Amino acid sequence: MAGLSGMADGDNKSFLVCRKKMATSPEMPCRFCPPPRKQILEIMVNMKFD
Repeated sequence: MAGLSGMADGDNKSFLVCRKKMATSPEMPCRFCPPPRKQILEIMVNMKFD
């Protein structure tokens, strides 16, 4: 059953990475980017999927 716990650990790691990425505001990685690039990033971050 070691493989199953490995899958759970991987799922948890993915979840934690996702939470960290979602907590990062677009301003931080786009400090020196042109405004259109920042706008695209903001749109992508705010997209909702059904």
